[in-house]
Amino acid sequence: MVDLPSGMRDSRRPWHRVLLRSLFFVVAGVAILAASAWLLGAASWFGAEPEKPRDASIHPNPPSRSAVEALLAAAPADLPAVVRDRYRLRPDRRLLAAMAEIHRIRTGTAPELVKAEFQKGRWRILSGRDEVGVLSEYPSFEEATDLLARWAARLPQASVAKDHPAARSVAPSAGGLEKALREVDAAALLAALSSLGGSPVEAQRDVATVRSTTSGLAWLSMLSVDKLDQADPLLAEAWAWLALERTNPATRDADSEVLVARALGYEAAAARASAKLAADDPIRFYATGDETRLGSLCAGRPADRPCHFLRLALLAERDQGERFRSAMLDSPFRNEKSLAILGLETRLSDFDTGGSPGQALAALAIRAASPEGTAGMTDASSVAGSTRDFEAAVDKLASGRGAGLVEIAAIQSAYRAAFYSGLFHEAHFVVRQLASGPAAEALAASFTTPAAGTADELRRWIEVSGRVKDGSRDMRPLAELLESARSIGGAPLSDLALTIARRTASTDPLRRRPIPALFARLDTRPSHLVVATRLARSNLISPGLFEQLARAAADAAPHLSEELPALAAEMREDSVRLREIAGDPAMPGYAQTVALATLAELGKADDAFVRARYEAIAADPDEGIAPLLDFLEKRGDLKGALAAVEAAIQRSGDQGLGLAHLQTEKARLQLALGNPDRAFAILEPALAVYKEETLLQGATIELARNHAESALSLAQAALQRYPDNASETSGLIARARWQLNDYSTAAKELAASRNGIAGAWNRYLPEAFAETFATAPADSVRRAFSELAATGIAPHVLADVAVALGKKRGLEIALPLLEGLHDPAPEWRDYIRLATYDLIREKSTADAALAWVRSAVRDRSHNFALTLYQMRKYELLLGLYPEGEVNTKPNLVRMLKAASLLHLRETQGPRWDGLAAEIAKDSGDEFFSRASRYLVGRLDAAGLLQGPRDPNAVSLASIGWVMGVKAASERRFADADGWFQVALESGLQTQPPHAWAWVIESDWQKVDRSLAILEKKGEF
Repeated sequence: MVDLPSGMRDSRRPWHRVLLRSLFFVVAGVAILAASAWLLGAASWFGAEPEKPRDASIHPNPPSRSAVEALLAAAPADLPAVVRDRYRLRPDRRLLAAMAEIHRIRTGTAPELVKAEFQKGRWRILSGRDEVGVLSEYPSFEEATDLLARWAARLPQASVAKDHPAARSVAPSAGGLEKALREVDAAALLAALSSLGGSPVEAQRDVATVRSTTSGLAWLSMLSVDKLDQADPLLAEAWAWLALERTNPATRDADSEVLVARALGYEAAAARASAKLAADDPIRFYATGDETRLGSLCAGRPADRPCHFLRLALLAERDQGERFRSAMLDSPFRNEKSLAILGLETRLSDFDTGGSPGQALAALAIRAASPEGTAGMTDASSVAGSTRDFEAAVDKLASGRGAGLVEIAAIQSAYRAAFYSGLFHEAHFVVRQLASGPAAEALAASFTTPAAGTADELRRWIEVSGRVKDGSRDMRPLAELLESARSIGGAPLSDLALTIARRTASTDPLRRRPIPALFARLDTRPSHLVVATRLARSNLISPGLFEQLARAAADAAPHLSEELPALAAEMREDSVRLREIAGDPAMPGYAQTVALATLAELGKADDAFVRARYEAIAADPDEGIAPLLDFLEKRGDLKGALAAVEAAIQRSGDQGLGLAHLQTEKARLQLALGNPDRAFAILEPALAVYKEETLLQGATIELARNHAESALSLAQAALQRYPDNASETSGLIARARWQLNDYSTAAKELAASRNGIAGAWNRYLPEAFAETFATAPADSVRRAFSELAATGIAPHVLADVAVALGKKRGLEIALPLLEGLHDPAPEWRDYIRLATYDLIREKSTADAALAWVRSAVRDRSHNFALTLYQMRKYELLLGLYPEGEVNTKPNLVRMLKAASLLHLRETQGPRWDGLAAEIAKDSGDEFFSRASRYLVGRLDAAGLLQGPRDPNAVSLASIGWVMGVKAASERRFADADGWFQVALESGLQTQPPHAWAWVIESDWQKVDRSLAILEKKGEF
């Protein structure tokens, strides 16, 4: 990925954008991070040997046995297709439900089961045994709606006798729907739609009834907020009536088509459909995202509630809180707290105005569903404990009700959408904004005896999320909820998956284990495409699937899919589309930043253009200044960055979290300019807000001022308040202890920490040590380092500490520390040796490094060859293992050397010819021998796949890696991606091929280029 601003902690931006930014940068240290997989069990990887028993306390989440058995049962050549199908999104469930509803409305009989089968790259849709038609893998709204309309036209319309009770009263009441639509009153609209009696079969013969029913459902869909996928029956009903409208040209209503498409999330289709509307139609401006013209139109229509609502909806969708509040004051909805308006407020992620409107929305929803039973409910805080009462009230809506035009399940789902969206918004506020474990625990406890289904799963979501905020490192409860949940919806579940990805080792099987269950819950609706795309990147590490899903999401929702349109264009190096995104004010700021950075990287935009766009983003009250600051700082213009922060402070007049963020940035820049005293004076007023970044910056500044006691106090306060993201905090605490010469306490606290700072691959301990002792006397360095070793911190972690110091000070201080480290595990000894080799190479010469490693590693077993390949030391591997050398596993070493030459794209010449000749002499049938022959072209794929196969997952990782390497060497990167995913699906973190596949996939992914573009270079 192009170099973008990192670490943005702007309270004004949506939390999930900040989360995704951090996830997109998580693959930066690929070679080091991936090593954790083989270091636990490299020596156990032998194709002809059974997998060794694993300690359940170390490996508590082995891959699902049923999942692995399903792969083992497949024909080897079919493995990529089997894995791909596990992560294939099924067609939009609301579409399939609409098909069933059309059957009910059209025929008056119970519908058949509707299902979808994937065949030859397309979906075959069946209703019972009848084939409805076929759809593309990611159906557009137009394609799906056309299929629905054709299905409606095919179904025979039932007749109703004139004297049959169902034939009476099919027209809506005169005042009901029209008044509700004029007032944009969701509660009144629900009441009006639910009161429409008569036969749906007979109603289809009345043009006015079809149009008014469709319009009412379209607007109700637009007015409904749905954070937990509860409104699916409502949206399916609206889609069904829209398709029925299409069967009669006289009933077609462009307004309804636009609104239904937009409510379903098909933003691009809604914009295309709006071309049929008048040039000054507010729905057209809304659909095309023209907020400026929509605002001007509404200003001239002060009493036009639909116009003003559409403008507010557009601003809420874009999360533009400042503009939303300003527009609200100028609208007829000011001071109004209705289902529709509270629903819009819960779409905003800006909590600076104080608290969450979620509980108020949930309380209003339960009162609307059962006004007679909850008239006395005024305390919103009691709503979480009323989920059973709410569900009973919603169930009661169906009791004693005869058949109506609108299916009662659609009406019930609208109430559920509002109620649970409100509760989730409150939960989101506690878990994400307050970031408080105790507050989350209290909120979960308020769900007394929750109703089964959504309420119970939401309570569990709060519990497991709260434990993470309270510092828990155990991700198993999150995975278990992901696998068992059936009601809560895609968004909160994807949040759990991303949390697991952020807090587990890069190749930990737990990242991937629950994702098939989550994909089974998702479908091809645009919002789910966004979720699936992020999971493909963060949890599956599949660049091919990520690219495919990102493009589908960008096509369906070019503005509502956040940064994905920019990433999709970046992958294609589509400079035309990138320039459009960079200049589109309706695009999220992060998407514009991706586009601008990519254009600069491709040489398609100069600094003046990029700076002007960043300044425009910074001037937007609903965007952050991080991109501009990053741009200026990378060019060394710290004074310009400081001026930009000061301008933002003057411009915004923010208070609370927003102001604290800007003051923190201003103080950080002052420190970078060498003014620590001035920096602390700027920051001091913001410390009272107790914001994490402010406390940490305060500790950093105090360390620069040599106020170690104050730094310690601030860092400890941050650790107590924010224990879940505490590695950086623990690093600051250690720096303060070291500055106070309290080496023993620093070491003991680091060793006892549960936040991972003393674990493998955590950068904060090495950074903290190197920063503190960059100029300290050698004796102080040795004392502090020996205290770390005395507490039992692992030698390989201490190696990283010594290397970080060596990079700052040189070999003379680091080498004695490194040479004093002795790890009992051979794989970790190899890691320390290679870390030392790299440091010598960097600080001295390549020859000196090679001489050192030859003297240090005299017993060059196959395990060291595994290490070298894992760390991409291909030349070193080839040099240290010459032809003909005898070792404990010669066929394994030959296989690694063949793979290394393929990585180096060296398929001719003395080294290749010599190795190929050596491999030709090995006629063994062991996997390593066959794989070696396959890699050098002496065995075809069929021969490799049809050979002896171990009845366990080891063979999956092995076959996936070997087939992937060969495909990549032949520049068939899409095929290689499929095979590497087979290796990752094995879930065997302890097996080297699993980690090797991860390294290649993550390397491809981190550059953010299409596999087709990467193929041209051939690097893997």
